[in-house]
Amino acid sequence: MNIGYSDVQLIDLPDEILLLIFKNLANIEVLYSLLDVNKRLHNLASDRFFTEYLTLLVYSPNGIRSTIINSMLERFYRQILPNIHSKIKWLDLESSSMKDILSATEYPNLHGLTLFHVERETDLCPFGVQRSHEWYYCTIERLKFRQQSPTFTSSTLTELLEVLYYDDTLVPLLHRMSHLDVLFLNVCIEHNIPHEPFIDGNNLKNNIINYMPRLNKFVFSIHSNIDHLLHLPSNDDIQHTFKDLQNYQVVSYIHYFPKSNISQCHIYSYPYYMDSLYRLTNSFPDGLFEFVSKIYLFDEKPFEHVFFMRIAQAFPYLKTLLIDNNSPQKYKHDSESNESDENLKIIKYSHLNLLIINCSHEDYLEQFLDYNKTCLSNHIKLVVDYRSLQTVTHNFTRTLTRINCEKIRFIYDIDKYNVPKSFYNYFSHIETL
Repeated sequence: MNIGYSDVQLIDLPDEILLLIFKNLANIEVLYSLLDVNKRLHNLASDRFFTEYLTLLVYSPNGIRSTIINSMLERFYRQILPNIHSKIKWLDLESSSMKDILSATEYPNLHGLTLFHVERETDLCPFGVQRSHEWYYCTIERLKFRQQSPTFTSSTLTELLEVLYYDDTLVPLLHRMSHLDVLFLNVCIEHNIPHEPFIDGNNLKNNIINYMPRLNKFVFSIHSNIDHLLHLPSNDDIQHTFKDLQNYQVVSYIHYFPKSNISQCHIYSYPYYMDSLYRLTNSFPDGLFEFVSKIYLFDEKPFEHVFFMRIAQAFPYLKTLLIDNNSPQKYKHDSESNESDENLKIIKYSHLNLLIINCSHEDYLEQFLDYNKTCLSNHIKLVVDYRSLQTVTHNFTRTLTRINCEKIRFIYDIDKYNVPKSFYNYFSHIETL
């Protein structure tokens, strides 16, 4: 018997083996390739594993999302989605294909929707709302739809989770949702109108809570930024506006950005149950955020070592950290000296796996690569400026940063064809550039 060749084909394998193979593929690839090929493969592709959660996007190696090709989408619109519509529980969509996908069929069991890359002036057809600021994503829980030509509207909505980065379209959107009983809201609002106030307790009560008689759980993080400095309230003034909302424990703080001449007020419910917090500054107060895995730090004032100690203590399960700060540290410590300094305790990030630091001064890259300041976890993914990396590591020779660099597995935004051999010797466990 010649074991080099076999007449066994894919279709000859038992269902259990086929399912193991298919589960290594993207769900949309399984559905696109196997649905309606024959009865057996159709039934396997219709398994709940492949139909309940659909991501109608493709991902580049650095995590950038884009829509799938038109010919593939066309078949999903016309054939695949109507075939499996009752099995779909969650959809991840990109803005350019959102309207056609949501209009393709009814989704009676859909309870989750994630929208990516919603651009300016995009018509949010599920809600009939125009918006003017860029979203990163929004996620909607327990959402049922009905078709109304020519628009697509929601019939019921009981939860809204993590709506990020849009302006005053928030209020008219929420006014359409009087049946809401749970609201998780994460939003940043830019105010450019003179004398427009910060979002405070009075605003939440009058514009949101009073319109939701069934609301029994409200978790929020709201930033409001104003570019005028007339009649700015104090933090005590902001706290006083929550006196009538006795069911809510709210933390607030005000921060001023002198270079851009903008003031920011951040209010958030505590305890905090969402997984992300954004635009945290040096004024961010202490607390414990065990549910938060993603944070974005931004300031015009420098982040010192003590600040990062506070961050590590407040977010013990931090996985993704983005730092945006172009101001150099003022109190840099020479960790290569033998001087003792209580403020130079080594900071441990036991769960961190993605560090995005390409929009920051190189001092912050050094803060995280210097093993006398920071102990990183293994399998770190790093988004960084190559020149800063060269500088901080002394052109990939510095002993003080080698230990943490050996823990890095992926580095994005670097041309792998233009790095020296010493780079690979220094980042000895690198897998992807």
